[in-house]
Amino acid sequence: RTEWDAGHLTRPVRQVIAGMARRGHLDVGWVGLFVTMVLRELGVYFDPADAGPRSAVRNAVAQALRGAQPAVVIAHSMGSVVAYETLWENPDLHVDLLLTVGSPLGLPGLVFPKLSPAPDSNGGRPPNVRRWVNLADPGDLCAVPRWLRRVFPGIDEDIEAPVGVFEFHKVAKYLACPAMGDILRPYLVAYA
Repeated sequence: RTEWDAGHLTRPVRQVIAGMARRGHLDVGWVGLFVTMVLRELGVYFDPADAGPRSAVRNAVAQALRGAQPAVVIAHSMGSVVAYETLWENPDLHVDLLLTVGSPLGLPGLVFPKLSPAPDSNGGRPPNVRRWVNLADPGDLCAVPRWLRRVFPGIDEDIEAPVGVFEFHKVAKYLACPAMGDILRPYLVAYA
């Protein structure tokens, strides 16, 4: 199998997860259990009884961004949720590019309605982000819905690129994929 073929092998499962999420059936049953196991951090981060971890993580990210003042923020998986909320919460932080990778930001029921600030029917781009690109493997089971731009119209580009045979959610695979280089090349040249 090629990388491309394998990236598409889990696409049907991803479509089932997205369909169940749209219908509000993701919180129960085996699909909800699977997603919760894959994204274990969801339960801790969104725990309504204990906002401490959520606040601590966002504060740590804000502090790191203030110190480094990066032009580009690459946020993988739950990191995309933390980065999104941190950038909204801290309007003094400015980035040229927010690159979300394998992001569950639009996941109905489990992520999207729990975001802060609470989005209406569509999520917005943080005003301190000049450009937002989303990258997802076609079979990444955590990157639901398939095209994040449908839920977040502020995304400038929604790119689907296969990153690995069975490691379709690994950050190392995303960082090594050709699409990542294409996205980052203008920033590497501009800030070299």
